[in-house]
Amino acid sequence: MAVGGVRRRLVVTSAWAWTVCLLSCAASCGEGGGADAGDTDTAEVAVDVADADAATPDGDASEPDAELPDAADADADAAPDELPMADADADADAETDTEVDAGPPPCLSDDDCAGGPCSVGSCDLTDGLCTVVALPDGSACDDHNACSLDDACQAGVCTGTQGAVCDDGNPCTDDVCAPDKGCVFKNNFALCEDGDPCTAPDSCVAGVCQPGEAACSDGNPCTVDACDPVSGACSHMATDSVPCSDGSECTFGDHCEVGVCIPGTLDGCNDGNQCTDDLCVDGTTCTHAPASGTPCGDGEPCTGPDACEDGECVAGPPIDCDDGNDCTDEFCDASIGCVVTPSAPKPCEDQNLCTTKGMCDGGGGCTPTAFLDCDDGKLCTVDTCKPDSGCDHNPIGGPCDDGDACTSGDLCLQEVCVGDPVDCDDGNACTQDSCDPTLGCQSFDISPSCDDGNPCTDDGCDSGLGCVNTPNDAPCPFQADPCVTGAVCSAGACQPVPLDCDDGDPCTLDVCDPEELCVHQRFVGPCDDGDACTEGEVCDAGGECGGGAPVDLDDGVACTVDSCDPLTGVEHIEDYTACPLGSACFADTDCTVVPPQLIISRLSLRPDPAPPGAGQGTWLAITNIGVAAVDLRAFRLDSAVSSLASIFPLSGEPGDPVPIRPGETLAGIKTPPEGQPVPPGFAFTFGLATDAFAFGKFGDQATILTPTLKVHDFLSFQTFSDGPTIIFGAMPLVDGTVAHLDASRLATAQLTTANDDVDDWCLAREGAPSAPDAPQTDCTLVLLSEVALGGEAGQRWIELYAPPGGNLSGLVVRVFDAGGVALASFPLAPSRAPHGERFLISDAEGDSVLPQVTDGAVQLFRGAILLDAYGFGTLTTSTDAAAGFPLFEGTPGPSQAGGAVAVRAPEYEDTQDNAADWTSDPEGSPGQPNADPAP
Repeated sequence: MAVGGVRRRLVVTSAWAWTVCLLSCAASCGEGGGADAGDTDTAEVAVDVADADAATPDGDASEPDAELPDAADADADAAPDELPMADADADADAETDTEVDAGPPPCLSDDDCAGGPCSVGSCDLTDGLCTVVALPDGSACDDHNACSLDDACQAGVCTGTQGAVCDDGNPCTDDVCAPDKGCVFKNNFALCEDGDPCTAPDSCVAGVCQPGEAACSDGNPCTVDACDPVSGACSHMATDSVPCSDGSECTFGDHCEVGVCIPGTLDGCNDGNQCTDDLCVDGTTCTHAPASGTPCGDGEPCTGPDACEDGECVAGPPIDCDDGNDCTDEFCDASIGCVVTPSAPKPCEDQNLCTTKGMCDGGGGCTPTAFLDCDDGKLCTVDTCKPDSGCDHNPIGGPCDDGDACTSGDLCLQEVCVGDPVDCDDGNACTQDSCDPTLGCQSFDISPSCDDGNPCTDDGCDSGLGCVNTPNDAPCPFQADPCVTGAVCSAGACQPVPLDCDDGDPCTLDVCDPEELCVHQRFVGPCDDGDACTEGEVCDAGGECGGGAPVDLDDGVACTVDSCDPLTGVEHIEDYTACPLGSACFADTDCTVVPPQLIISRLSLRPDPAPPGAGQGTWLAITNIGVAAVDLRAFRLDSAVSSLASIFPLSGEPGDPVPIRPGETLAGIKTPPEGQPVPPGFAFTFGLATDAFAFGKFGDQATILTPTLKVHDFLSFQTFSDGPTIIFGAMPLVDGTVAHLDASRLATAQLTTANDDVDDWCLAREGAPSAPDAPQTDCTLVLLSEVALGGEAGQRWIELYAPPGGNLSGLVVRVFDAGGVALASFPLAPSRAPHGERFLISDAEGDSVLPQVTDGAVQLFRGAILLDAYGFGTLTTSTDAAAGFPLFEGTPGPSQAGGAVAVRAPEYEDTQDNAADWTSDPEGSPGQPNADPAP
């Protein structure tokens, strides 16, 4: 059967060859010595047959496009080797082979008439000719081109209707389509952008955008170059002991010292060629002179020793692989050298006098099967056997073991093992110690013998003291007696418990008579009426206890409130209001002057005066964390960008005090312009309307000073560089924000130079939560606000909410499926959350940052502390317990199926969540305040 695109040489009888000639090219066939008609041999004719596929593009085998054997035939088949040549048979009739371009050979079946991808061939058995019919247009086919799509037949030709699109979205690949392979993505070396401003230019390597050289590189390998990813500022720090190059080929092991490259040893000229002499010229350039006669290794394991000739390693004579072992077979392999293989098991001689028989073990070794016995039975001789001389018995000294467990320190003396008796005393008074020659020291517990038979002692044994009998207070046996209800141990003796005959009357003597039992006899004399606030009571003739006088309440301390409780007695409570400002009340010293302890607890910056409707202007709050009330008039305020300001009472009268009591927080406002009232919630003002005093928003510091202008407490903010602590770093105190100290840090807040840590502060919007008279809030409170994990890529998010303007430092958000398997974890970079801000972890368009989860849970951690969690879908409390992570209380929340968004109600701002705290909002509002869900 013809094969497309391949020309064949066929050998046919002369009759068939002449038939072909007559049909195809009669003139040509009549020339050039045809076959002898009378010859009894069959003349052989060489015919070039071109497959129909090679003649027509559509591969139609039925078209008469066979090439003619013209001398002028331009077909590639007319190569010199196809010209007429002498018959290789050297036929006696001088027959010659004739190369003829002919049509297809005769077919014998339909299999010999293959069509193309868009045609079907059949064989006419009467004339041996093939007929090829084209398939209908639109028939499916394969044009064997991987870059075309939707292949179909058109006019007998298989053609693709559209080309394959090859785009992998990677700028670091050239996307092409190869007909034989399809899409090919070849890595390129194009410029690209890796998103880091500190590298340039970035370029593609191995199909990935790789960072370029550091933008801050100073070209010195002995400095560590760093780039601030935000500001782009460069820094260069000298480093030691790292490799570098001093520019000379001759040195090796150059290294850095104090930012300078120090040359290493002169070993850098080694070119790795063992047949060259490597030299350093002028201390900078390496030369490599060919060597001869020196030993070398040519890498051929079966030759040696090798030697150098004119810089080349020349092989030596073949090596001898005989290892002298009777149990191995040896030969040399040109690729790996000597090969030693174990021989089959057979008797062998290992030349060892310590063995009497040996057998090859099949692993290349001669294994002894019988050994010489050299044991002389003596502990103090070392019995050895030397392969060349046999048994050897050497007397030894030093430690030995005589086999007696009751001796120790055994030593060899004149080939005898002798030891000293062991001391079996374990130092424990509760054991009896002895020694057994086989078992060694034995200790028997004697604690059971410590029982003294007294029920009022706990009997035991102390390792140092021996038997110990400790008195107890346990019940104990007693003799029957009407006036005894039981017995208990006391001081190691059994004491009876008398019948309780107390009738509660302080004017009777209560006793027990064995016959009459309880007897109550009245008396006249001192008694106690049970009132801790009276004393000196007596029983009168009528049996009444009374006549007592009040106890003395006065402790002599003016600042205490003296009182008496009938049950607890006299009390003396300190009253700091009874002391002058600056003093604290102490029960033992009365009013005592103590150092004041004031801290700045809030600060708000607004233009002064504030715009209409914008609330109050610049203000701050001061908290008294001491034990004495303080007059704020004794302090002044300072600003790094302004001047000093005094503190004034709201009344405007200079003589009125501004008291701040222990634990109290007072807020003061910059004096408003003439005619404007002070808003509610303020206790004092600072500055006058004519003063230039103000707090700047950038690089400033609010300071409380004592009357002697000594710094008492301060708060640095924004970029203030002169203070010991920069509280807010890059977070500005913009108009309408309030910095406030965490409520939990008020009691431990530091004064003066030991300034508060940045994590102690919140940054809140000015308003009700930050009003001057509002309580301090918890800066650490951060909550999950919205969860949308059921949507498509680009529509999934997790929203966090910081109601009081909390600190986001150290937060991690984790996503779990319903089985408790962690699907994703997202650490949040340290940052500060203004009040009411919402922070999103979103699934960017085209990326899959957040997983798509229908049933599961989202957790919010700070370190190892779980701050908040939300469970949704089919997750239940039992699944919660099995999975090992806590969820909210109650039933699970809404499923995330269908792109639903779980929204937390704003009034449920706590971590003790319930399913009722959440609702499902199909629209969602990432970054926006949540609406109240329907109950």
